[in-house]
Amino acid sequence: MPDEKFTQMVREMQLYLNAHANAGLDPDGKLGGKTLKAAQVYQRSFDKTPPMPSRGWRLAPALAILRGQIDHAHPDRSKVADGTIGDAAHAARKSDHNPDSAGIVHALDITHDPDDGVDCAKIAEQIKTDPRVSYVIFRGRIFNPTKAVGWRLYTGADAHNHHMHVSIKAGTFSSDTREWKLP
Repeated sequence: MPDEKFTQMVREMQLYLNAHANAGLDPDGKLGGKTLKAAQVYQRSFDKTPPMPSRGWRLAPALAILRGQIDHAHPDRSKVADGTIGDAAHAARKSDHNPDSAGIVHALDITHDPDDGVDCAKIAEQIKTDPRVSYVIFRGRIFNPTKAVGWRLYTGADAHNHHMHVSIKAGTFSSDTREWKLP
């Protein structure tokens, strides 16, 4: 169960995201007040690259919330296999790590670090049926309810043994900033 300080941060982040969406501002816009704190937290959820529009993409807000919750609960976790935007190999094929036409990345990789509290097997089990999730890959298995019931063998080039891959649905699902139910 998240603590009250984190719950307040999520509320502020939701206000920030809604205000920016309504005003058409990018993530580094100025709002002031309590929302500014959420803006700073949200900005930290991006990779260490400049904010939009200069880099041309951003992580889907739903995934920024997921990563923020995990980072808040486990500040010392390893991030060695974390990822958002795809590399050249991803860009050469269809991948949720590639930005869509609106510049939104719909995939997030989270490093498996059970020693510091991030057990991706437990997280994957917990989030796999969230309505925002398109599919989850971890340790050579994929959960994609549109293709099969339950987990099945994943035969891609990377078995995802050191990180969990989460892809979310586009549209309103990607901008849904409700808290994730995590173990």
